[in-house]
Amino acid sequence: MTTGNNNRRIASIDMIKLAAMLGVIAQHIGHNYQYPADGSNTVNQLLAATGSVAMGLFFMVNGFLMTKRQIDYKYVTHKILHIIRFVCTICIIYWLICDVIIDKNYNWKILPGMMVYCFLDRTELSVFWFFGAMIILYLLMPVVNKLTDRHRGFLPSMLVIMTAACFIVYEMNVKWQFEQHILMMFRIWDWLFYFLIGAAIRRYNTSELPKINLGIASVVAVMLAYLAWAMLLSITGHNEFGSTLFILYSVIVFLYFTQHIKKAKRLQHASELFLPVYAFHIMIINIYHQNFSTAFLGSLSPVADYIIICTVLIAGSHYLMKLPGMKQIFKI
Repeated sequence: MTTGNNNRRIASIDMIKLAAMLGVIAQHIGHNYQYPADGSNTVNQLLAATGSVAMGLFFMVNGFLMTKRQIDYKYVTHKILHIIRFVCTICIIYWLICDVIIDKNYNWKILPGMMVYCFLDRTELSVFWFFGAMIILYLLMPVVNKLTDRHRGFLPSMLVIMTAACFIVYEMNVKWQFEQHILMMFRIWDWLFYFLIGAAIRRYNTSELPKINLGIASVVAVMLAYLAWAMLLSITGHNEFGSTLFILYSVIVFLYFTQHIKKAKRLQHASELFLPVYAFHIMIINIYHQNFSTAFLGSLSPVADYIIICTVLIAGSHYLMKLPGMKQIFKI
Protein backbone atom coordinates (compact mmCIF):
# COMPACT_ATOMS: atom_id res chain seq x y z
CA MET A 1 0.00 0.00 0.00
CA THR A 2 1.31 3.43 -0.92
CA THR A 3 1.34 6.30 1.50
CA GLY A 4 -0.50 9.56 1.03
CA ASN A 5 2.77 11.26 0.17
CA ASN A 6 3.50 8.75 -2.56
CA ASN A 7 0.00 9.18 -3.97
CA ARG A 8 0.56 12.94 -4.08
CA ARG A 9 3.89 12.48 -5.79
CA ILE A 10 2.46 10.12 -8.39
CA ALA A 11 -0.51 12.40 -9.13
CA SER A 12 1.74 15.41 -9.55
CA ILE A 13 4.08 13.52 -11.87
CA ASP A 14 1.12 12.37 -13.95
CA MET A 15 0.04 16.02 -14.26
CA ILE A 16 3.53 17.08 -15.29
CA LYS A 17 3.64 14.35 -17.94
CA LEU A 18 0.30 15.57 -19.28
CA ALA A 19 1.55 19.17 -19.40
CA ALA A 20 4.75 18.05 -21.15
CA MET A 21 2.74 15.98 -23.63
CA LEU A 22 0.68 19.03 -24.60
CA GLY A 23 3.82 21.16 -24.64
CA VAL A 24 5.73 19.01 -27.10
CA ILE A 25 2.83 19.22 -29.57
CA ALA A 26 2.81 23.02 -29.25
CA GLN A 27 6.56 23.15 -29.69
CA HIS A 28 6.58 21.15 -32.90
CA ILE A 29 3.59 22.95 -34.40
CA GLY A 30 5.28 26.27 -33.66
CA HIS A 31 8.82 25.32 -34.72
CA ASN A 32 8.08 23.31 -37.85
CA TYR A 33 5.46 25.37 -39.65
CA GLN A 34 5.57 28.98 -40.81
CA TYR A 35 2.26 30.81 -40.96
CA PRO A 36 1.40 33.87 -43.08
CA ALA A 37 3.16 37.11 -42.12
CA ASP A 38 -0.03 38.74 -40.80
CA GLY A 39 0.81 38.49 -37.14
CA SER A 40 0.09 34.79 -36.87
CA ASN A 41 3.78 34.00 -37.23
CA THR A 42 4.31 35.74 -33.88
CA VAL A 43 1.60 33.56 -32.34
CA ASN A 44 3.26 30.52 -33.88
CA GLN A 45 6.63 31.37 -32.32
CA LEU A 46 5.03 32.17 -28.96
CA LEU A 47 3.27 28.80 -29.08
CA ALA A 48 6.62 27.11 -29.67
CA ALA A 49 8.28 29.01 -26.83
CA THR A 50 5.44 28.20 -24.43
CA GLY A 51 5.61 24.49 -25.30
CA SER A 52 9.39 24.34 -25.16
CA VAL A 53 9.19 23.53 -21.44
CA ALA A 54 8.19 20.00 -22.48
CA MET A 55 11.59 18.39 -22.95
CA GLY A 56 12.98 19.80 -19.73
CA LEU A 57 9.94 18.44 -17.89
CA PHE A 58 10.33 14.99 -19.49
CA PHE A 59 13.89 14.67 -18.22
CA MET A 60 13.02 16.13 -14.81
CA VAL A 61 10.23 13.56 -14.43
CA ASN A 62 12.64 10.74 -15.20
CA GLY A 63 15.21 12.11 -12.76
CA PHE A 64 12.50 12.42 -10.11
CA LEU A 65 11.36 8.81 -10.61
CA MET A 66 14.79 7.22 -10.97
CA THR A 67 16.50 8.66 -7.91
CA LYS A 68 16.30 7.09 -4.42
CA ARG A 69 16.01 3.68 -6.09
CA GLN A 70 18.30 0.69 -6.17
CA ILE A 71 19.30 0.51 -9.82
CA ASP A 72 21.80 -2.00 -11.18
CA TYR A 73 22.86 -2.79 -14.72
CA LYS A 74 20.45 -5.71 -14.92
CA TYR A 75 17.61 -3.24 -14.50
CA VAL A 76 19.26 -0.82 -16.95
CA THR A 77 19.61 -3.56 -19.58
CA HIS A 78 15.94 -4.45 -19.12
CA LYS A 79 14.86 -0.83 -19.67
CA ILE A 80 17.10 -0.34 -22.70
CA LEU A 81 15.77 -3.51 -24.35
CA HIS A 82 12.23 -2.27 -23.75
CA ILE A 83 13.11 1.06 -25.38
CA ILE A 84 14.58 -0.69 -28.42
CA ARG A 85 11.54 -2.98 -28.68
CA PHE A 86 9.19 -0.01 -28.48
CA VAL A 87 11.09 2.02 -31.08
CA CYS A 88 11.31 -0.88 -33.52
CA THR A 89 7.58 -1.60 -33.14
CA ILE A 90 6.62 2.02 -33.80
CA CYS A 91 8.95 2.15 -36.82
CA ILE A 92 7.15 -0.87 -38.29
CA ILE A 93 3.72 0.66 -37.60
CA TYR A 94 4.83 3.98 -39.09
CA TRP A 95 6.20 2.22 -42.19
CA LEU A 96 2.95 0.29 -42.65
CA ILE A 97 0.80 3.42 -42.37
CA CYS A 98 2.88 6.04 -44.19
CA ASP A 99 4.79 3.96 -46.73
CA VAL A 100 2.66 0.92 -47.46
CA ILE A 101 -0.90 2.24 -47.02
CA ILE A 102 -0.53 5.92 -47.96
CA ASP A 103 2.39 5.96 -50.44
CA LYS A 104 2.05 2.37 -51.74
CA ASN A 105 5.77 1.89 -51.11
CA TYR A 106 6.45 -1.74 -50.16
CA ASN A 107 10.23 -1.42 -49.76
CA TRP A 108 10.80 -3.05 -46.36
CA LYS A 109 14.58 -2.60 -46.65
CA ILE A 110 14.29 0.95 -45.34
CA LEU A 111 13.15 -0.37 -41.94
CA PRO A 112 16.60 -1.15 -40.43
CA GLY A 113 17.86 2.31 -41.34
CA MET A 114 14.72 3.91 -39.92
CA MET A 115 15.18 2.02 -36.64
CA VAL A 116 18.74 3.31 -36.28
CA TYR A 117 18.48 6.84 -37.65
CA CYS A 118 15.39 7.77 -35.62
CA PHE A 119 17.69 7.81 -32.56
CA LEU A 120 20.02 10.17 -34.41
CA ASP A 121 17.45 12.90 -35.11
CA ARG A 122 16.89 11.66 -38.65
CA THR A 123 13.90 10.27 -40.60
CA GLU A 124 10.26 11.16 -39.90
CA LEU A 125 10.61 9.74 -36.38
CA SER A 126 13.45 12.06 -35.44
CA VAL A 127 11.72 12.85 -32.13
CA PHE A 128 12.90 9.45 -30.92
CA TRP A 129 16.27 11.06 -30.15
CA PHE A 130 14.67 11.42 -26.70
CA PHE A 131 14.82 7.65 -26.21
CA GLY A 132 18.45 7.59 -27.33
CA ALA A 133 19.26 10.23 -24.72
CA MET A 134 17.36 8.19 -22.11
CA ILE A 135 19.49 5.15 -22.94
CA ILE A 136 22.62 7.18 -22.17
CA LEU A 137 21.10 8.45 -18.91
CA TYR A 138 20.05 4.93 -17.91
CA LEU A 139 23.65 3.80 -18.38
CA LEU A 140 24.80 6.58 -16.05
CA MET A 141 22.15 6.03 -13.38
CA PRO A 142 23.70 3.17 -11.33
CA VAL A 143 26.86 5.23 -10.86
CA VAL A 144 25.05 8.53 -10.24
CA ASN A 145 22.66 7.01 -7.67
CA LYS A 146 25.46 5.17 -5.88
CA LEU A 147 27.61 8.30 -5.59
CA THR A 148 24.60 10.38 -4.52
CA ASP A 149 23.76 7.89 -1.76
CA ARG A 150 27.36 7.64 -0.52
CA HIS A 151 28.43 11.28 -0.74
CA ARG A 152 26.03 13.96 0.48
CA GLY A 153 27.68 16.69 -1.57
CA PHE A 154 27.75 14.80 -4.87
CA LEU A 155 24.34 15.86 -6.20
CA PRO A 156 24.71 19.58 -5.31
CA SER A 157 28.23 19.59 -6.78
CA MET A 158 27.03 17.95 -9.99
CA LEU A 159 24.21 20.47 -10.27
CA VAL A 160 26.65 23.36 -9.95
CA ILE A 161 28.96 21.83 -12.57
CA MET A 162 26.11 21.08 -14.99
CA THR A 163 24.59 24.55 -14.47
CA ALA A 164 27.90 26.14 -15.42
CA ALA A 165 28.23 23.81 -18.42
CA CYS A 166 24.72 24.65 -19.65
CA PHE A 167 25.29 28.40 -19.32
CA ILE A 168 28.60 28.19 -21.18
CA VAL A 169 27.09 26.10 -23.97
CA TYR A 170 24.12 28.46 -24.22
CA GLU A 171 26.44 31.44 -24.69
CA MET A 172 28.27 29.43 -27.37
CA ASN A 173 24.90 28.85 -29.03
CA VAL A 174 24.13 32.57 -29.04
CA LYS A 175 27.49 33.41 -30.62
CA TRP A 176 28.19 30.39 -32.83
CA GLN A 177 25.08 28.14 -32.71
CA PHE A 178 27.36 25.50 -31.24
CA GLU A 179 24.75 22.84 -30.55
CA GLN A 180 23.29 23.07 -34.04
CA HIS A 181 26.11 20.75 -35.12
CA ILE A 182 25.52 18.22 -32.32
CA LEU A 183 22.79 15.58 -32.47
CA MET A 184 20.05 16.06 -29.88
CA MET A 185 20.70 12.61 -28.41
CA PHE A 186 24.28 13.55 -27.52
CA ARG A 187 23.62 16.94 -25.87
CA ILE A 188 23.99 15.12 -22.61
CA TRP A 189 24.97 18.23 -20.61
CA ASP A 190 21.42 19.58 -21.11
CA TRP A 191 19.57 16.33 -20.43
CA LEU A 192 21.66 15.32 -17.41
CA PHE A 193 21.19 18.81 -15.96
CA TYR A 194 17.38 18.59 -16.09
CA PHE A 195 17.54 14.97 -14.93
CA LEU A 196 19.53 16.03 -11.86
CA ILE A 197 17.10 18.86 -11.09
CA GLY A 198 14.29 16.30 -10.94
CA ALA A 199 16.42 14.09 -8.70
CA ALA A 200 17.19 17.01 -6.37
CA ILE A 201 13.51 17.93 -6.06
CA ARG A 202 12.77 14.32 -5.07
CA ARG A 203 15.63 14.00 -2.59
CA TYR A 204 15.30 17.35 -0.84
CA ASN A 205 12.26 18.55 1.06
CA THR A 206 10.73 21.03 -1.37
CA SER A 207 7.61 21.30 0.81
CA GLU A 208 9.55 23.85 2.88
CA LEU A 209 9.78 26.17 -0.10
CA PRO A 210 7.17 28.96 -0.41
CA LYS A 211 4.01 27.81 -2.18
CA ILE A 212 3.85 28.89 -5.80
CA ASN A 213 0.57 30.69 -6.46
CA LEU A 214 -1.27 29.75 -9.67
CA GLY A 215 -1.67 33.38 -10.74
CA ILE A 216 1.98 34.16 -10.15
CA ALA A 217 3.06 30.95 -11.88
CA SER A 218 0.87 31.76 -14.90
CA VAL A 219 2.12 35.33 -15.25
CA VAL A 220 5.75 34.29 -14.83
CA ALA A 221 5.33 31.43 -17.32
CA VAL A 222 3.83 33.74 -19.97
CA MET A 223 6.53 36.38 -19.39
CA LEU A 224 9.31 33.81 -19.60
CA ALA A 225 7.81 32.26 -22.72
CA TYR A 226 7.53 35.66 -24.41
CA LEU A 227 11.04 36.76 -23.43
CA ALA A 228 12.39 33.39 -24.53
CA TRP A 229 10.62 33.78 -27.88
CA ALA A 230 12.16 37.23 -28.33
CA MET A 231 15.63 35.88 -27.53
CA LEU A 232 15.18 32.88 -29.82
CA LEU A 233 14.80 35.03 -32.92
CA SER A 234 18.57 34.69 -33.38
CA ILE A 235 18.82 31.06 -32.23
CA THR A 236 17.77 27.99 -34.22
CA GLY A 237 17.91 24.23 -33.82
CA HIS A 238 16.42 23.77 -30.30
CA ASN A 239 19.41 25.37 -28.60
CA GLU A 240 17.42 27.11 -25.86
CA PHE A 241 17.64 24.53 -23.07
CA GLY A 242 20.57 26.17 -21.27
CA SER A 243 18.85 29.55 -21.13
CA THR A 244 18.20 30.90 -17.63
CA LEU A 245 14.65 31.70 -18.73
CA PHE A 246 13.90 28.15 -19.77
CA ILE A 247 15.48 26.69 -16.66
CA LEU A 248 13.33 28.95 -14.46
CA TYR A 249 10.28 28.19 -16.58
CA SER A 250 10.78 24.42 -16.21
CA VAL A 251 11.47 24.54 -12.47
CA ILE A 252 8.47 26.79 -11.75
CA VAL A 253 6.08 24.53 -13.66
CA PHE A 254 7.51 21.38 -12.06
CA LEU A 255 7.43 22.77 -8.51
CA TYR A 256 3.93 24.17 -8.92
CA PHE A 257 2.47 20.79 -9.82
CA THR A 258 4.44 18.87 -7.18
CA GLN A 259 3.21 21.34 -4.54
CA HIS A 260 -0.45 21.53 -5.53
CA ILE A 261 -1.56 18.29 -7.21
CA LYS A 262 -2.56 15.75 -4.55
CA LYS A 263 -5.11 13.32 -5.94
CA ALA A 264 -6.57 12.95 -9.42
CA LYS A 265 -7.59 9.49 -10.60
CA ARG A 266 -8.06 10.51 -14.23
CA LEU A 267 -4.53 11.87 -14.46
CA GLN A 268 -3.04 8.38 -14.44
CA HIS A 269 -4.89 7.43 -17.62
CA ALA A 270 -4.05 10.78 -19.22
CA SER A 271 -0.35 10.28 -18.51
CA GLU A 272 -0.53 6.80 -20.05
CA LEU A 273 -1.34 8.49 -23.36
CA PHE A 274 2.10 10.12 -23.43
CA LEU A 275 3.84 7.38 -25.45
CA PRO A 276 1.23 7.02 -28.22
CA VAL A 277 0.85 10.80 -28.48
CA TYR A 278 4.62 11.31 -28.57
CA ALA A 279 5.12 8.48 -31.07
CA PHE A 280 2.53 9.67 -33.57
CA HIS A 281 2.25 13.44 -33.13
CA ILE A 282 4.67 14.29 -35.95
CA MET A 283 2.82 11.96 -38.35
CA ILE A 284 -0.55 13.49 -37.43
CA ILE A 285 0.83 17.04 -37.74
CA ASN A 286 2.20 16.22 -41.22
CA ILE A 287 -1.04 14.60 -42.41
CA TYR A 288 -3.08 17.49 -41.01
CA HIS A 289 -1.01 20.22 -42.71
CA GLN A 290 -1.03 18.34 -46.01
CA ASN A 291 -4.81 18.08 -46.07
CA PHE A 292 -6.26 20.92 -44.00
CA SER A 293 -5.73 24.64 -43.55
CA THR A 294 -7.03 27.20 -41.08
CA ALA A 295 -5.28 30.11 -42.78
CA PHE A 296 -8.63 31.92 -43.04
CA LEU A 297 -8.44 32.45 -39.27
CA GLY A 298 -5.39 34.67 -39.65
CA SER A 299 -3.48 35.17 -36.41
CA LEU A 300 -5.60 32.51 -34.68
CA SER A 301 -4.55 29.86 -37.21
CA PRO A 302 -1.74 28.32 -35.10
CA VAL A 303 -3.99 28.16 -32.03
CA ALA A 304 -6.79 26.49 -34.01
CA ASP A 305 -4.34 23.98 -35.48
CA TYR A 306 -3.02 23.22 -32.00
CA ILE A 307 -6.49 22.61 -30.53
CA ILE A 308 -7.58 20.40 -33.43
CA ILE A 309 -4.36 18.34 -33.50
CA CYS A 310 -4.35 17.88 -29.70
CA THR A 311 -7.97 16.73 -29.80
CA VAL A 312 -7.29 14.21 -32.57
CA LEU A 313 -4.12 12.89 -30.92
CA ILE A 314 -5.57 12.52 -27.42
CA ALA A 315 -8.87 11.01 -28.59
CA GLY A 316 -7.09 8.67 -31.01
CA SER A 317 -4.57 7.60 -28.36
CA HIS A 318 -7.38 7.04 -25.84
CA TYR A 319 -9.18 4.59 -28.13
CA LEU A 320 -5.92 3.05 -29.34
CA MET A 321 -4.98 2.13 -25.79
CA LYS A 322 -8.28 0.27 -25.41
CA LEU A 323 -7.27 -2.21 -28.14
CA PRO A 324 -5.89 -5.60 -27.05
CA GLY A 325 -2.11 -5.61 -26.53
CA MET A 326 -1.65 -1.84 -26.86
CA LYS A 327 -0.74 -1.34 -23.19
CA GLN A 328 2.13 -3.81 -23.65
CA ILE A 329 3.36 -2.11 -26.82
CA PHE A 330 3.21 1.39 -25.33
CA LYS A 331 5.11 0.53 -22.20
CA ILE A 332 8.79 1.05 -21.44
